[in-house]
Amino acid sequence: MRVLLINPPVARMIRTVLPAGVEKNRGSSPPLGLLYIASMLRNRGVADVSVLDAQAEGLLLPQIRQRIRELRPSLAGITAMTFTLPDVLDCASAVKDLFPEVPVVVGGPHAGIYPRLTLEHHPAIDFVLRGESEASFCLLVQALGGRGSLDAVPGLTYRRSDGIRENAPGEPAEDLDSLPLPARDLLDPGLYTSVLSGASRVTTMITGRGCPYRCTFCYRPPWDMRYRARSAPGVVAEMAACADMGIGEIFFYDDTFNLRRSRVIDICREVLRQGLRVGWDARCRVDLLDAELLGWMRRAGCRRLHLGVETGSPRQMESCRKGIRLDQAREAFDLARLAGIDTLAYFMLGFPGETEEEMTETIRFALSLPARYAQFAVVLPFPGTELYASEQRGAPPGWDPWKRFAAHPDRDFHPPRARGPVSDRRLESILRRAYRVYYRRPSYLLRSLAGVRSWQELEQKGRVGLRILFGGNAR
Repeated sequence: MRVLLINPPVARMIRTVLPAGVEKNRGSSPPLGLLYIASMLRNRGVADVSVLDAQAEGLLLPQIRQRIRELRPSLAGITAMTFTLPDVLDCASAVKDLFPEVPVVVGGPHAGIYPRLTLEHHPAIDFVLRGESEASFCLLVQALGGRGSLDAVPGLTYRRSDGIRENAPGEPAEDLDSLPLPARDLLDPGLYTSVLSGASRVTTMITGRGCPYRCTFCYRPPWDMRYRARSAPGVVAEMAACADMGIGEIFFYDDTFNLRRSRVIDICREVLRQGLRVGWDARCRVDLLDAELLGWMRRAGCRRLHLGVETGSPRQMESCRKGIRLDQAREAFDLARLAGIDTLAYFMLGFPGETEEEMTETIRFALSLPARYAQFAVVLPFPGTELYASEQRGAPPGWDPWKRFAAHPDRDFHPPRARGPVSDRRLESILRRAYRVYYRRPSYLLRSLAGVRSWQELEQKGRVGLRILFGGNAR
């Protein structure tokens, strides 16, 4: 069976929580979920698999149609984020227009939240896979090839003559070391860059899955709340494989890389033992960092930490249940600076009931930190989050804009904002102001220029900076 896995474009992506200049130029990351599925299909010998990353290649629908026509798949799989749903449906329709008998399966966070509704309203989609899908995708391929039953595929939602059936969810992978490494060889590694990195090739990696924390703004299905981690030798083996491909920097895409301190140190020790020279970034919690741990990380190649602070308002920090304190955040940024590790601070504006004064507190707190970068975004109540559920409880009967969008996606759809005293227009103005006051400081500009490693990095960061400062389409 010829399987084509598609990462859809963002040609019709609905408006996001970031300013356009930041969104457009921040780079692209490989579709790890699809690459894990591809490697599992190859490892089990059940399919000849190709991956089409329309997003990284900048392909539009006519070009995607041509690639589908050339590859002639017998099964197509598409990953679906809520923001890219219009593009997902365009890709599914393209497959059906060209090859009406080819089944289309959709997975990813959006499909997992609205599996039944997806099939009820979008006839170009034949199957939805919920949850982790490496093993279940293989079972689906085998069932469609006559070597199994659709009823036995965990996490599968599909149409039958008597209606839509939802199979029981599958168990998440326990032994992550048993999974084959993502099939990065199926894509050009030169497609992937980051505005933060001076490396010409970057990639992402997963060293652990799941997160036990309960932030109100984060979507976390019940099966993904238990943390599962890969071993240090397995992590470093993948890092070495990436280095062999000419990749200069790796972003550990775990929700919380430093959840187990001893494992992080084991990874660093293994990197140093092997003499591996590749830079890396990681998402970490500020309350789980200390000077010794940061020292190990720096010596092992850590260049940058992505640290979620979210707010500078103590009231909003407690309300969103982030589980950290502002003094812990300040100490983590200070310790990272002393260790020689760059930091990116994440903040959000527009929490439920948040006042303009509290948003100003957040901006002031961001300015007070020794962070190399800061990202500000508008709080959006995403489907499946506790924040969205709380917004529904206080809304008029029948209020469910995300459900309506899932059934009838429209590019002009405006995602709902959390209820509060600040208007949407004013909130967007505050968001733009946050970027301007953060990045236009003379001290910040001088420090940034001193850290640039190449002309390519200077050009890339300069383009984003002009967009942030002047709100135009700098080229």
